[in-house]
Amino acid sequence: MALNNLIAASSGGAGAAVSTVLLYPLEVVKTNMNKGVDSAGVKFAGPFDVVKRVLSNQGVPGLFRGVQVRTGHQICQKFLYYYTYDFLLRIFKGLQRKQKISFAANVLVGYIAGVIAVLISNPLEVLSTRQQLMSKPSSGQAPGLASTVLKMLQEEGISSFFRGAQANVILSINPAIENSMFDQVKMWFLRRAALKSLSAAQAFWIGAVAKIIATAVTFPYIRAKVIIQSRAKKVEPLKDEKDSSASSSRQESGTNGVSTNLSALKVFQEIVADDGFCALWKGMGPQALKAVLSSAVLLAAKEKIEAAVRLSILTVAGHH
Repeated sequence: MALNNLIAASSGGAGAAVSTVLLYPLEVVKTNMNKGVDSAGVKFAGPFDVVKRVLSNQGVPGLFRGVQVRTGHQICQKFLYYYTYDFLLRIFKGLQRKQKISFAANVLVGYIAGVIAVLISNPLEVLSTRQQLMSKPSSGQAPGLASTVLKMLQEEGISSFFRGAQANVILSINPAIENSMFDQVKMWFLRRAALKSLSAAQAFWIGAVAKIIATAVTFPYIRAKVIIQSRAKKVEPLKDEKDSSASSSRQESGTNGVSTNLSALKVFQEIVADDGFCALWKGMGPQALKAVLSSAVLLAAKEKIEAAVRLSILTVAGHH
């Protein structure tokens, strides 16, 4: 059982690394679209506007800013998720004495695994989000990872590394729905086609459909989480600044006048008040494209890596 859990977790982590590096520019565009404004508080007109401003400000490297941290975050999160998921799933099947469990039970197992994974990996996600949204200062290079960590610890405290954790706990339903749907459709397809494993193309398309459904349901919370994580600790604006357009712009960009206990509900209220109800889904296009491609690539890579690793272990065991 321990070996099976390790194989599932390792292949999930490797698949996450592949998908993260390949699709990272989409991650940067998605994160900026979710925040809604650049570092100066100017709203983005769309995904191409984000790319234009990032390239103008930072060049091509700007589209890969924070890739190391995000890749580490995804490997850590997916390894924890798949290890816990596979472990709990085997226990659940053993308790029920069934090889197949209901969709609801599968979602519950996936949700518990997701909560454990995101709470442990949340600090890496916050760091990655901060790095993605940094603009290059006129004085030189943007702060590196170590300086960002030190600055957050000094100015905001250790609690800043767990910003968005509440939203992440709720958003754990996303991978739970996605992986449960994937597993259910996968088992149905394998039985119907009399196959032992999915091809990369089959895993890709099944994963894509599962991710589209999960993303559409949870997107408003995804956007709220990015906004919460991007905002640093701030002080209240001076009384004579409260009505100025400069103060308003700084508040919107996350540079001043926002309390540290910002909740997802408050973010929802801000978005609806400023831009209307449909703005809760602003950036859904890049998010859906990135999420679907990332998930599909991850699941396809995971299926092939897991099958190859399992075959290698069985071959080695057979020779002994």
